[in-house]
Amino acid sequence: MRFDANSYKLVVRQRGAVVLHELRLAMGLEGFVAGLKTFREMGADGHTLTEREFVAAMDAATGESWEAFLTDWLFNVGDYVQQDMTWYE
Repeated sequence: MRFDANSYKLVVRQRGAVVLHELRLAMGLEGFVAGLKTFREMGADGHTLTEREFVAAMDAATGESWEAFLTDWLFNVGDYVQQDMTWYE
């Protein structure tokens, strides 16, 4: 899907921060930080990490599956294009 400049800013840049915020709330701060550390360690050899590796890191950190949560937030962008994400609580 191609976005115009405004949609790109909304969906990719602003929404990305919202996704991470929502993930932290759902996982709890401890699990979220542990997942990020695991993800960083997975890329310690310098290879480019994928979204599947990100999900695997979050899963490993908490012992839960985050695939459905992240799939919804990251890949169903059409649902969010019309949302106002310029302000987030």
